[in-house]
Amino acid sequence: MKTEISIAAFLEALDQLDKTMSESIESACEMLDVASEYDDDPHQVLWYKKPIENYEDILLVEGHKIIILEDDVQAEGDVTIKDYAILIVMGNLQAKNIIVDGHLFVIGNVTCKVLFGASGNDNQTHISGDLECKSVIEDGHYTLIEGEIIADELISNANYIIGKKGLKVKAIVDSAIKDGPHKLHASVLHPDNYFDEEKFLKLLYSGEPYRLID
Repeated sequence: MKTEISIAAFLEALDQLDKTMSESIESACEMLDVASEYDDDPHQVLWYKKPIENYEDILLVEGHKIIILEDDVQAEGDVTIKDYAILIVMGNLQAKNIIVDGHLFVIGNVTCKVLFGASGNDNQTHISGDLECKSVIEDGHYTLIEGEIIADELISNANYIIGKKGLKVKAIVDSAIKDGPHKLHASVLHPDNYFDEEKFLKLLYSGEPYRLID
């Protein structure tokens, strides 16, 4: 069941969450200025009560929207959160690929092939549980995992990817670490020697096998 609620009711409901998570969501709301009385295009808050039978509305979250899902989410396809949008999952999130231009908050664990925090205005992903994936990447995005990160590869290009309870990662490329043992593969390398987001997304959506790290 989907219900539209006011921004004020949404902000008040954040008090029910863990303090660290509620503060992260509040900071995202402040960044987007969702409570402004002078916004010509105010954010719409849609709250989905469980059980959620249709995921079509959340596979692509775009525009000035805040989507709250009060359930575990098992999406067969990609989940894409565009800039200015916020997705909050009050449970575990499972998807093929998760592309975050906006903000993602998960009160549970996340399982996917790729979690990609794109270069959209230093936005954030905050997961209260563990992250298990093939690749976790940020290109100007803050990624905080309260639990453990279990991945084949981690690529951090501008901000950070943190696993508070540890990293079980086979290969890491971090722009903050010079002369590390691993390098970006040529297929995702810009001519100026940095991670090329456009090239990566083309590879991701091509459906063909690809390499990110040498």
